[in-house]
Amino acid sequence: PVGLDAFSIQCLGCHGTNADGGPPVDIEPRGLVRHADVAVNHRVGDDYEAASRYGGYRPRIRLSKAILLPDGRVGCVSCHQGYTQTHGKLVMSNRASGLCFECHDL
Repeated sequence: PVGLDAFSIQCLGCHGTNADGGPPVDIEPRGLVRHADVAVNHRVGDDYEAASRYGGYRPRIRLSKAILLPDGRVGCVSCHQGYTQTHGKLVMSNRASGLCFECHDL
């Protein structure tokens, strides 16, 4: 998809549906990530600032520092930790949808 950041492209190298490693992940042409092992799916590649102008999102300045937006875009590392000891884990707890509500102002 257009707009994927370098981190997300690297993630797909190992976790893509045709790769060897971790649970398979697929990205539809319009940017929707399909996680094979969970029910949660999310768009990637979207410019966060542009999307937030339409409402329903918290201002970028108010997001937790744990939420990374490479090149200002939503990517895999916006929700998942990159290459650390806890690789692939969520960047914060999603208890009561806490991670979701870091960005989504519903």
